[in-house]
Amino acid sequence: MVWTAGLFFLPAALALSARTIRVEKTLPTTSHPLITIHNIRGSVKVRGWDRQAVHAVCELNSRRIEFFALCIPPGARSNLVQIETREVKASSASSDERADYVIEVPRDASVEILDPMGSVTLEGLRGDATVNSIGASVFVSDVSGHLHVQTIEGNIQIVRAAGRVEAYSVDGNLHFIHPTTARLLGNTTTGKIIYEGGFASGGYYVLKDYSGEVDIFCPLTASFELSARSVRGKVENEMPMKPRRILASPFPQSTSFVGEDSTGAALVKATSFSGTIRVRPLQ
Repeated sequence: MVWTAGLFFLPAALALSARTIRVEKTLPTTSHPLITIHNIRGSVKVRGWDRQAVHAVCELNSRRIEFFALCIPPGARSNLVQIETREVKASSASSDERADYVIEVPRDASVEILDPMGSVTLEGLRGDATVNSIGASVFVSDVSGHLHVQTIEGNIQIVRAAGRVEAYSVDGNLHFIHPTTARLLGNTTTGKIIYEGGFASGGYYVLKDYSGEVDIFCPLTASFELSARSVRGKVENEMPMKPRRILASPFPQSTSFVGEDSTGAALVKATSFSGTIRVRPLQ
């Protein structure tokens, strides 16, 4: 491999040797590093581990793209590692070229991922994480820092998130499973939102959809205040809650439900324009 001022490239001789090119590299880091990953197309899997190093394995299916890494500072433990898939020549890559990554990073690292098309998996991190995509599906589990995920067409699934969560999609579905966070925002336009789990005391949860359905499944013991409104759809509540007075709406066809249990420890707001909102006990 060739190193120049902290840069790592795949040698051309290796790129020509096989249809699938496998590159593996370990890069030492400081504590709490920032890891940025920019892929053109393909899968990106990031896992937290208990070492102060980034271990990256990349499989390329074409010699027209290459693995690139920039370490700052070079030649020492880095507090910034940038990993990219690059075209060997400008505009040389086609829609068939892809790079698939498996990357292990320190658990306390902050991670920023840009993967327009493919899939993203992120697991076991304590630092902040940002994922931006056009059509990639995104799966996140056991992340305790601030999590921000944004896609256009991709589905987003988030499991056991402990830090603040923000998830946005246009056409994709959002699925939240057993979060422990006290702050959560989920917003999609035509996709479906599913929330499964309880609510933290003092928590604030906002689920917004335009035309898709919103399904909330929570334990019968969950303590929360619910404010749900659908302008042209329906609101169906099966939880044992005391209804509160509903303010008049400028949309006569709208359906609303506002209620709370005996304590109302968390606030849950669900809104839709034409979709149905359902609140049911978690089986």
